[in-house]
Amino acid sequence: MPATFPPDPTRDSALLLLTETLDRRRTLDAALNSLPGGLPGAAGRDRAAAHRLAAAVLRRLGTLDAVLEPHLRRAPPVTVRHVLRLGAAALLLLATPPHAAVSTAVALTRRAGFGPFAGLVNAVLRRIAADGPGVLESL
Repeated sequence: MPATFPPDPTRDSALLLLTETLDRRRTLDAALNSLPGGLPGAAGRDRAAAHRLAAAVLRRLGTLDAVLEPHLRRAPPVTVRHVLRLGAAALLLLATPPHAAVSTAVALTRRAGFGPFAGLVNAVLRRIAADGPGVLESL
């Protein structure tokens, strides 16, 4: 039986917010308000956490991309890049424990329909976790 990945309202919603803001060129507030029911399946705490995570990515987008780039031989699909950005932000900006940031990003990759890229997400985020927040100072 294949593994199932239960919904994670915070990360699922953060990915939707990034998609709306970066791919559809909407403001973060407009993206929050335009999604059905605000954020699908998200309670108030999940909504706030999703907003915090997406906002962290948007504030440091260039920095996060610079951290990710050396670990990517070629450009992944846009959704996978967004997942990597979310994972890197969780690790480097929000002090999420490495095992949690990596495993939730891998599960998000699979839930988003990009299962073949789960290994890439796992490997890249583990390397970034090993480098630690000091990698930001070297940029």
